[in-house]
Amino acid sequence: MQTDAAQTREILTGETHLAHHTMRALRTTYESEQEFVEHVDGVLRPAGYRLLGAFSPDRETAVAVTGFRVGDNLAWASFFRRSSSAWRNAAALVYFIGWSRW
Repeated sequence: MQTDAAQTREILTGETHLAHHTMRALRTTYESEQEFVEHVDGVLRPAGYRLLGAFSPDRETAVAVTGFRVGDNLAWASFFRRSSSAWRNAAALVYFIGWSRW
């Protein structure tokens, strides 16, 4: 088993700061980590927004992040909607593309 591979997991409330540095490349209005965390945890998460991160063993923060919602409606029944994806480097992008095909 390879132990140096990136691990993908949901970034939970209380860990949102781990997504900030990478997501800031895409969502530049949230330069402040505190403002980003407050918006995600206080506004977006209560409306069903979730974060998924890819973590490299040599970094505490996520190297790739995607924001998403899972929901149900009359038009599509159950659905998965990815709203934002950001990554730090090409290796993280390749890993994330493989994950996002499910």
